[in-house]
Amino acid sequence: PSTKGMGGFSLNIPPDKTGNINKIDSITLVNFKSKLDQLFSNNLVVSTNEDKDDAIININLKDKSEVSIIELSEDILKGQHIEAFEVLALVDNKYNTICKGTTIGYKRLLRLGTPIQTNNLKLKVLSSRGDYFIKDIKAF
Repeated sequence: PSTKGMGGFSLNIPPDKTGNINKIDSITLVNFKSKLDQLFSNNLVVSTNEDKDDAIININLKDKSEVSIIELSEDILKGQHIEAFEVLALVDNKYNTICKGTTIGYKRLLRLGTPIQTNNLKLKVLSSRGDYFIKDIKAF
């Protein structure tokens, strides 16, 4: 199953007639959880610094690392403000756009079609409704 934007993630695994989850489904879920834990266990982001004037957040990674997923979060307690953004990566001494999006909201996972090798990313806010508040940035 897949979701778009802020969609829910329904596993659609009903209990059997005794009220238990089928053993095969249970094993599959445990394996799925293990893969998710492994995938998201090593956040590569070391530090960030923001240039509000240019609406850019510089993201420094641990050494040169392979990145395949970027996680962005706005501080929802202060509202959802970002309307458009792009993520750039430093590759061969040049910044290239690796993904674009509209809203970020509570959490946005961006899976890259092809993993990249980099030590620096930039989040560039292209459009927002007033001030935006980034809560968290991670790279895996």
